[in-house]
Amino acid sequence: MWKVFSIVLEYCCKTDHKAMVNELTEKHREEMKQLDKSYENRIIEFKQEVKELNETIKQTQEFADLCQKEKKDEIEHRLRVEQQ
Repeated sequence: MWKVFSIVLEYCCKTDHKAMVNELTEKHREEMKQLDKSYENRIIEFKQEVKELNETIKQTQEFADLCQKEKKDEIEHRLRVEQQ
């Protein structure tokens, strides 16, 4: 009788164990889906920020180039005035 009881108990424990493992697996799968979605959203945000920063860098470089050209033109103008 104890032998049968131990076999039944062992069977129940295996079944409970499998159910617990399945439950935990499903819970973690849902958490992973949420994390993946969160990371994807963050990646999209970062890509947009990088795009905006690159645009700002481009505009700043264009402004710096314009300032350099104006400086060069001013220097050339002063030299011409001094030579006259």
